[in-house]
Amino acid sequence: MVPVARTWAELGFKDVPETRVEVPKGAELFARLPPEQQRQILGPAAFAAYRAGAVKLEDFVGRKRDPHWGTMRHARSLKGILGEQEARQWRQRGLSKRATWALPRVVGGAGPPLSPHPVDRLIRDLLQTGRGSTQTEVEQIIQRLVTAPFPTSQPHLVKRLHEEQWLATTEAEYIEDLRRAIRHPTARLAIYVRRGGHIAVTLTATDEVVPPSRRGARALPELLVVYSADRGIIISGYQISSLATTGVPKNARWLR
Repeated sequence: MVPVARTWAELGFKDVPETRVEVPKGAELFARLPPEQQRQILGPAAFAAYRAGAVKLEDFVGRKRDPHWGTMRHARSLKGILGEQEARQWRQRGLSKRATWALPRVVGGAGPPLSPHPVDRLIRDLLQTGRGSTQTEVEQIIQRLVTAPFPTSQPHLVKRLHEEQWLATTEAEYIEDLRRAIRHPTARLAIYVRRGGHIAVTLTATDEVVPPSRRGARALPELLVVYSADRGIIISGYQISSLATTGVPKNARWLR
């Protein structure tokens, strides 16, 4: 926050040149950003609506009154601003090729570069264009996920052991369970966009890939593996009772 100081004239010094710095408003600064950086910040749907003039940046700022803390601000969703039906239309436009022409490899230099791997680019292209996938492309995606690194596997395993989804499992065994789930013949494969990121997931029956001796007391029916096509890494792997308990959206594209 920047304090608003009184001018020299207001302080009684009429002959002193004004030195107060005029700070542009947030909406003005945001409007100066490259379109690709605006899209990365807002997400595809909100960016499409913003570019079309359907919403203003200030529309995303919500305010509520807390009896203890006073006025508090929070981010409003596109659905909260425009309603479910219109927000759904903007989500569809946001995923169209026309709305995503500016998707960068590097977003304004502020974040890590998008993975240049051909299959990661393939996943992003399928989501951006909405075109159908071939069987060969599906197999390429599966193979990419099977061989992808999982740099945060150790803390994820600790969490799953604490939740009693797995029992007496090493990090190597946990990773192998996830890879076995990805390549299993019955595994389902979906892709979707979440918070501006391109995601691929596989869904497999837990008892098909985790041995009974290593299933925890609270093991769940299905095993979800989550992969970032922007970063080229597995970002999570855990058991679920149903898709409704996950962040997989209802409009996810199931490739198999």
